[in-house]
Amino acid sequence: MRNLPRLRETTYARWRSLLSALLTREDVLAATFLEQVESVPGYTANQVSPEELTTTAINSYRHLLLQLLGVPLPDDLQGLAEDLGRRRARQGVPLEDLAAAIRLDFPVLWSALLWLARESDMEVLSAHVDRLWGVVDDYATRARVAYLAERAILARQAADEQHSLLAGLFATNGEQTALVAQTATALQIDADEELWVVAAGAAHLGALAAAIDDLPNDGTGGNGVRGRARGGSFTRFDGDGVLYVFGVESPSGRGVLDALSVACGLNRHVAGLAELPASAREAAVIDGLIPDGDHTPRTIQELWPRQVARTLGAAFPAFLAESTAGIDLLPEDERRRITDTVRVFLTTGSVQDTAERTFCHRNTVKNRLGQFTRLTGLDLRVPVEAAAAVIALEVLPLRERRHVTCL
Repeated sequence: MRNLPRLRETTYARWRSLLSALLTREDVLAATFLEQVESVPGYTANQVSPEELTTTAINSYRHLLLQLLGVPLPDDLQGLAEDLGRRRARQGVPLEDLAAAIRLDFPVLWSALLWLARESDMEVLSAHVDRLWGVVDDYATRARVAYLAERAILARQAADEQHSLLAGLFATNGEQTALVAQTATALQIDADEELWVVAAGAAHLGALAAAIDDLPNDGTGGNGVRGRARGGSFTRFDGDGVLYVFGVESPSGRGVLDALSVACGLNRHVAGLAELPASAREAAVIDGLIPDGDHTPRTIQELWPRQVARTLGAAFPAFLAESTAGIDLLPEDERRRITDTVRVFLTTGSVQDTAERTFCHRNTVKNRLGQFTRLTGLDLRVPVEAAAAVIALEVLPLRERRHVTCL
């Protein structure tokens, strides 16, 4: 086997001669690159102008060839790889496409060297090919590091902008059309898209934040804003001690919502960003109605009796107290059997279905419903009194989370 270091030393002069010849053909190298880069998706979406692409290609080949020659770089080529990485990040070119474009530099240079070389130069090329690859790889690595750093800066800036716009949207209750449009642009959604929103106050905020952090996500920003691109998914916004999370009513957006198994108030089918502040605050009210031990997003359709009971209890405390006075006097086990049966009946509207769900005889169900009527004065067969019963039951101690039985 021949001594590679010795071979490199003896062929170095010819290697430099070939590289110097390429320095006079920068425009040809750039033209070859431009033909090949058309196959890279990120460079065919008009994200980079042809003029800028041509200038960058010429400068990149000058940079690479001068490095291979060991010549100090002029000022205009200093930090070229880093500038390229930062620029492509700002232009939105995907990282994998940037890497694919830079990797083209090796075959472009190698093909040009083969075209210039004589048959006797094959040994020269084989002795120095690893140096060519190393210089291109170093250039790609420096561009990649700068790209990722710039993307992190852009993400923080976007998060700051989103947080500021959302704070303004909530402060103005979505009444400023221009602000709504600006916020939609920052979030990459349509202002009129149908949304869902959940909210969690102090009792549930930590659990919701942890659940959101566990969800897969394309990017994270500061100031409590986190979200993904359009069709995606969700954005979190921390304001006034409440964590709000909202997303588009799309299959992927609903997928995020379906993945949440924590207590929080939920509003569905919000009619666009202008309605978001009011709907989000409603969700916060709903969150405050959720019973202890519940670990599911809840809607007002599920918890309206609690809200009505609170409102009535605050304004007319005697009204509900009179309805539940007789029930309150019963021993706890008997009270639970009666109220649990009544709750099931108020859900089904059927003695037979209630009997099946509680594993009781029909006559037992009828007896418990009769006892409830005697104790409260509320006849469950009368709709308006049944509605009053639904509300009155909310002021009684919460029933245990278990199947109602006939015991």
